[in-house]
Amino acid sequence: MTGLDRAAAALGVVSLASVGVAQARDRYQVLELRSWSIAVAIGLGLCAVVAGVTGQRWLATTTGAVFVVATVVQVPVWGSSNNWLGGNGSTASLWLGLGVGLLTVGLANRLWPDRTTRRAGG
Repeated sequence: MTGLDRAAAALGVVSLASVGVAQARDRYQVLELRSWSIAVAIGLGLCAVVAGVTGQRWLATTTGAVFVVATVVQVPVWGSSNNWLGGNGSTASLWLGLGVGLLTVGLANRLWPDRTTRRAGG
């Protein structure tokens, strides 16, 4: 596993851990995850862990893109009376960070190629 793969797995673990953090009550409740947002956090978190463990950068990129889409959907429904996704602004912020992180991990070799390694035959 490379550092990028470990980063993808770690971002997935953060998504899974966010479900536990969201269960805190009273003054420590910052993150709100209810109904569909729990499914999003668990499902995409597991995808990110699998992407990291198996080294599949395309899966990390796809998972990151879906996190960003979930953020774009969460923001307008959070302010409405019909918050069917079940998150809040903190949820959107967390998902945006996870999405951008996974997109960066998945696209890192294409965005910043390692010029110190030589290709075979060249």
